[in-house]
Amino acid sequence: MQESQPDYDKQFGRSFDYPKYTAKYDTNTDFSLRELLLLIWWGKIKKGRLTTAKIPKYFIFTYNLNVPKVTQKFIDKGWLVQEDDRYFLSKEANQVTDFYSDLWEMHQADNFPICLDEDFPNWNHGKLLITFY
Repeated sequence: MQESQPDYDKQFGRSFDYPKYTAKYDTNTDFSLRELLLLIWWGKIKKGRLTTAKIPKYFIFTYNLNVPKVTQKFIDKGWLVQEDDRYFLSKEANQVTDFYSDLWEMHQADNFPICLDEDFPNWNHGKLLITFY
């Protein structure tokens, strides 16, 4: 049975359980790429995300984030603004999330052993995936 499973090392140059992040990429912000992915998530809904929104478990289990702590850092920096019962991104945060928007696409590439920190510089709107075929 194991012989019929794909050899990820051979096909992708890394194992399927390759780490999703290394925290080595310099974002020129106070945040890592995985933390900026959380900021992108907060800003995905134009009408603002509810402050009581259920946090996807992948932020905890895959990206090892302390979501309340990182969210508070966004608030303290002025990037996440609460209006009534919703969070909105500030103008500066919108600029940051626009620049790092490819992180969301990378995060959704479930069938590939993507590492945010290693692959972000060469992602080029998903063109990096072509090298895996």
